[in-house]
Amino acid sequence: MLIHGSCISLKIGLFSALLACLIGLILGGISGFFGDNKFKLKRIQYLMGSLGLILGLFWAFVSRNSIIIQSFSEGIISSLLQLSLSILIILATIYSLIFISGYIKTGNWLQQETNIPLDSLIQRFSELFSTMPKILILLTLAAVFREKSVEMVIAIIGLTSWTGISRYCRAELLKIRTLPYIEAAQMQGMRSFGILFKHALPNAMGPVIIEIAFLISGSILAESSLSFLGIGVPVEVSTWGSILSEGRQDFDAWWMVVFPGLAIFITILLFNSLGQRLRSMERI
Repeated sequence: MLIHGSCISLKIGLFSALLACLIGLILGGISGFFGDNKFKLKRIQYLMGSLGLILGLFWAFVSRNSIIIQSFSEGIISSLLQLSLSILIILATIYSLIFISGYIKTGNWLQQETNIPLDSLIQRFSELFSTMPKILILLTLAAVFREKSVEMVIAIIGLTSWTGISRYCRAELLKIRTLPYIEAAQMQGMRSFGILFKHALPNAMGPVIIEIAFLISGSILAESSLSFLGIGVPVEVSTWGSILSEGRQDFDAWWMVVFPGLAIFITILLFNSLGQRLRSMERI
């Protein structure tokens, strides 16, 4: 049982860290690369894009809520496909309305370009997640996704753990965007998003990889907390947290508390030590 629980706990820690890393890289990269004054849109495009974001979120998650929850019980591949489809729906809706806005005849004020404060918007959104207690967000999302599954736990932890990666990525992009090779790519006429994903983000991965080690240990601890409270994985799935929860109900079975607790302690200690080691090597 302990070995099987190790596989599930490590799987949740790894995949939720990868999901959080993906979200943090995209949001942190856009925030640091564009800042508040490098991304411009016409006012009509900005308004239509905002409307597209609201409609996209509704169509991607609210109207598809039952489909997404069902995919969590079908496996990690199905859940990832449905989440990717939801993201594509949001992007397609935003792009479609911005494209349509080019054919709408409006006054001069709506046709004027304005700076979109992407950095401020993303940072305020990140601060909203950072200031709220993480366990409260986890409990709220676990209550929303009533269908218990390993994939659901991965999604919940990944969606609430991206803020650290985003801050590190933003800090790196603030330095990288002023380097000569970025300016050379801009002078050659490359698009901003092409420069961001092809040149800037790959060179910002050093500190991010270090943060992933801490993120995996934090994800394992979060999963253990959810499973210990009985709102994480299904009852038939064994993880270190669920074994601890079972041991709490039977004090004579001391091994169900000691060994999973030691496994959690040693694993978190190892990943934190790895992160500290990588961080010290990065400073040299």
